Amino acid sequence: MQVLLDFFKYDYRKNISSWKFDLFFRELEPKDQEQKDKWEQNRKKVYAVSRVKFIKSLYHNTLLQDGFLLTRLSLINPNVTQFVPFKLPVSSSIEGEKEFFIPDDLNDLGLICYGRPVEEDDLYHMGSYSFGVTTPVRIQQFASKRLISSVGLYKNRIYTPFGAVKIYPDGTYSNVLQLNLDFNSESLAGLNMLLPLEYNDK
Repeated sequence: MQVLLDFFKYDYRKNISSWKFDLFFRELEPKDQEQKDKWEQNRKKVYAVSRVKFIKSLYHNTLLQDGFLLTRLSLINPNVTQFVPFKLPVSSSIEGEKEFFIPDDLNDLGLICYGRPVEEDDLYHMGSYSFGVTTPVRIQQFASKRLISSVGLYKNRIYTPFGAVKIYPDGTYSNVLQLNLDFNSESLAGLNMLLPLEYNDK
């Protein structure tokens, strides 16, 4: 991976750094077929939970087939045995462009990444806890976190803090799409957010 730095600026008075850069990917040469196969397998794993694939899936309305589940996290509790997929309204104004917006009062929207197609059985969980009405709320909340932490590979809360996000079929988007770490999950971040857009796992 090569980085072409367009500019770098540091404001000494405000103690703020700013920069702009472009990334370029060049595929390494494997030493043998075994290493080549291993690299390709690892690449597919990373792509399966990447932000690029999530945007593509959202655009094409194939979230569950592509391994992504949007759900209201506040509705998950040990007394309910089903995860309810949330249908995120995605509008289309012009061809090749769609947009969506998550209002401020929808602050419990979670993105669960499975890295494989979400099957019907994944939406049902075997409750390890059974509570009555008198059970303290904080215990139920703790159990809910234990429950959600046991499913999928990555769990993040998803926000659009600066208004509607425009999405495109190649996995790109404009405006800010915020994914916050939740439920002791690793963040859906890092290299999988910087994959070459032209990469295709097919």
